[in-house]
Amino acid sequence: MNISEIIAFNTQIIFILLSLIAIVDYIRHRDPRRRDFALMATALGFPFALVLLRNLQLFQSGALDLAGAFVLFSQPYFLFRLLQYFRPSRPRIGIIIVVGFLLSCALLWFRMVSNPALTVVLIFGYCAVVEAYCTLGFYRGMQATVGTLRRRLWIITLSSAVFTLAFVINVIKAQFPIIAPVTTPIAQIASAVSAVFFYVAFVPPRGQRLAWQMEELRDYLLQTRIAPASEAFVSDNFRQLSQGAKQATNGMAGGVLRLNESANEWDILAATDQALFASLIQNGQRFINQGWQHRQTMSRSLPDIADADERRQLRTLGAQTWLLVPIHNQERSWGLLIVALRDRSLFIDDDLKILELLVRECILVLDNHRLIDELQDYSGQLEHKVEERTAALQRSNEELRRYAYVASHDLQEPLRTVTSYLQLIEQRFPDKLNEEGREFIKFAVDGALRMKNLIQDLLMYSRVESRSHTFTLLDMQEVLDKTIQFLEVMLAETDAHITHDNLPKIIADEELMIQLFQNLIENAIKYRSAKKPEIHIGATCKDQHWVFSVRDNGIGIEQQYLEQIFIIFKRLHIADEYPGTGIGLAVCKKAVELHDGRIWAESEVGQGTTFHFTIPIRELAS
Repeated sequence: MNISEIIAFNTQIIFILLSLIAIVDYIRHRDPRRRDFALMATALGFPFALVLLRNLQLFQSGALDLAGAFVLFSQPYFLFRLLQYFRPSRPRIGIIIVVGFLLSCALLWFRMVSNPALTVVLIFGYCAVVEAYCTLGFYRGMQATVGTLRRRLWIITLSSAVFTLAFVINVIKAQFPIIAPVTTPIAQIASAVSAVFFYVAFVPPRGQRLAWQMEELRDYLLQTRIAPASEAFVSDNFRQLSQGAKQATNGMAGGVLRLNESANEWDILAATDQALFASLIQNGQRFINQGWQHRQTMSRSLPDIADADERRQLRTLGAQTWLLVPIHNQERSWGLLIVALRDRSLFIDDDLKILELLVRECILVLDNHRLIDELQDYSGQLEHKVEERTAALQRSNEELRRYAYVASHDLQEPLRTVTSYLQLIEQRFPDKLNEEGREFIKFAVDGALRMKNLIQDLLMYSRVESRSHTFTLLDMQEVLDKTIQFLEVMLAETDAHITHDNLPKIIADEELMIQLFQNLIENAIKYRSAKKPEIHIGATCKDQHWVFSVRDNGIGIEQQYLEQIFIIFKRLHIADEYPGTGIGLAVCKKAVELHDGRIWAESEVGQGTTFHFTIPIRELAS
């Protein structure tokens, strides 16, 4: 096999696998979007399967080859159908595409033996034009969305664009056959890349889907603010939930409804479009009541509603699809989250999953409403006591430190209990757990351990500022020597080598300086490259400050992240690659700021990173 044949074989396998995965996904879930994607994937996989069988000399049939070509030319139409789920086109566009497909089949059937090259140009040119139209539609839709939906539409846009390129290359090859040995592998590679992108966008692996959902939830949490006043707490959370749900699904509007049982009517607790939800209460009673009675997540698309009256009433509201998620737990039902979509959803299952995550987070906040109020009251009482009696400040701080210790112990003990019992379940009932059950237990145990580490690091971060500090004259050479002793095992295991300049004496807190050096050196070792770790500590005097530097030869940091790395919990790598909680550099920043200094980083990817921090030159207070 030469390189071209290997590329062709791999391309065929990729398309066949894509079609099989899409068909299995449709059989499992059976919704219109998955059906249309399965048809599009089959339109790509079936012709390649025929080519593979023919190349393996399992059959030779001109009729099957012709059928495979007909199926391949239907792919642009099925891609166009997928585009209609969220960006409908004028009906005549669909008619033109169907007519173009029929004409392509007719041209191929009659073969135009007098000018076969022109046949290829016309057919593949038609396919390229339709693909380009769909690419533009997906791109415009992507521009108007945010979050996970934007990311998936971007992948679809890229995939469609690459497939358009493959059709264009085939047109060029038909016009200039002499360049076929060069263009054919390029077209095959472009087609294979496009197939992989389609797979990631439409039927991503479960882990990728969960990662997208968690990122959507994280973005929502970063934008959420808890209302400071008790009387506005619930309404503000529902307002934020409505806005977040609308944004996550690219919907027309989002809102929360609650049944007023005494008046037997629905109230709008929050809505991004009050008029739309007022009309929904009037015209969508059947849909709302069904969601309230069954307390289950559901969706309604106008084309799928069998009842003509209900379909006519909902059509007057201007939305094609309605998503509903009940806001309830075992103790209480707050209402219904409803989102209106202008068109049908291309990823309706994922939309509903994301809405469920947002609702769970909202319920968690509401369940802890009383605790938040108590903490706010307690904080206000502390502030009042500080104003009245300065002497009570020390006692209050001591109480808070004890509270932090007890809280950390009480938080870690349930985690240890959960971890222990999960491991006991895994050990005592191995034959009752399948592979997925054992995987779930592993995820739960890993999550508990990560939470334990997070609690410990948070306590360490809080102690940096809360404990008393003793500023004395320190020999930074001695501080570095103590730090190296603490890290002796890590340095030996990684064969790391540390060098340093002549380090000065400064006025500082010894524990904070050791913690600062330790975190920076540990980071240099953790994010090392394939080379032996080389770390250099320098110090220069400038503008009444000592400027210290910790330089390594590790993997480096991209320029756009150099300011973000000091934010608490900010991580540039997943935990599986580099363990940690994202608190270490935040501790460094806090330690430097307590000395009235500043810290920053300079880096080049692949060349290493240098952290700089300043300590003012000052005299020891008498």
